[in-house]
Amino acid sequence: MAKYEPTGVRSGVFKNQNINDATDFGPVLQSNKIYDRNTIKLFSKYNRFGVLDPYNGVTTTREYLFFTKPDLHICTPGTGDLNPQISNYPFFRDLHDRYPHVIGQLQSSRYSPKTTDSNVFMTLLSNSVKNTLDLPPITANSIDTAVNIFGSTIQYRGDGYTDDENVTFTLEFEDTKYLELYQMLKAYEEYERLKLHGIISPPNTNKAKENGNGFAYTRYHENKELHDHFSIYKFIVGEDYETILYWACIYGCTFKSVPRDAFSDTKVDSGLRYSVEFGGWLVDDMNPSILVNFNRLIQDNMKVADTVLPIYNTSLQMVDGRWATVPMISMRRKADVDPNVWNKPSSMEYDYVLRWRE
Repeated sequence: MAKYEPTGVRSGVFKNQNINDATDFGPVLQSNKIYDRNTIKLFSKYNRFGVLDPYNGVTTTREYLFFTKPDLHICTPGTGDLNPQISNYPFFRDLHDRYPHVIGQLQSSRYSPKTTDSNVFMTLLSNSVKNTLDLPPITANSIDTAVNIFGSTIQYRGDGYTDDENVTFTLEFEDTKYLELYQMLKAYEEYERLKLHGIISPPNTNKAKENGNGFAYTRYHENKELHDHFSIYKFIVGEDYETILYWACIYGCTFKSVPRDAFSDTKVDSGLRYSVEFGGWLVDDMNPSILVNFNRLIQDNMKVADTVLPIYNTSLQMVDGRWATVPMISMRRKADVDPNVWNKPSSMEYDYVLRWRE
């Protein structure tokens, strides 16, 4: 019988390594599940005993949510004048006089495109949200074949389209003592009631001819767009606060609840918080078209500065805490990065980063 010998010695598993050399710690590190980054072969080899992988594991992350604005017809487009269709309603007159900044969050046509005040996002929601956005899993359905003479059937995998549609989710927000967030949600509900009764019409952004009652065949009618719906973009960035690990978008969103019950007990210890229910028509994720649409929406409607706000201010040796105005998605190519700095898989040609501008 042949004498057993450790295969690692004879076959040269430790290439260019002398296991008898006391100065070579390669085998010692590998025996303790510690490997060099270049020796971790997830797609071509098997790890028999486990690996401590500090290079590819997800560590600290941060989620950013961006809520696009609906286009409620509260003011005449491009002006601060209250829509004549609702000028006699006390709620909207009070909203116009006390919360004009809230109207700007609910009406994208309140300001002319590419002006200083124009913004496609409801920044109030992005700054006050306190939890993360839960997304539904994708579960494929099954397609059954006909039953044979023995009562057997075969199930084929279908698809998970239905899990992308008609989703509901809840987000928690913290309001100010002026109840600006609550006024925003209440205004949305009051607007929907008037729309249901045919009292209010979509904003006439294309300056179509109006009849005596102020109604017109607007671009929303022509293109069959829902002017009271909005989208929510979800980005999860890595520990550097700019490398995008995951992205998604929920289209056709609406507010489904007004948290009036929060005022049943106003004894608050950590701020006034609401749980708001949302509804969405379609969920899409990890689709590059989402990133393209996100950038195009900003570039077509907002003033984009050339100056990029850094995460870290090297001259002051501290985190740059200035408030940002415009988020933009950039493609970072491997060819444009120092090879010693590129810490992605060598076969990955580029990644995406979230960069902010003033």
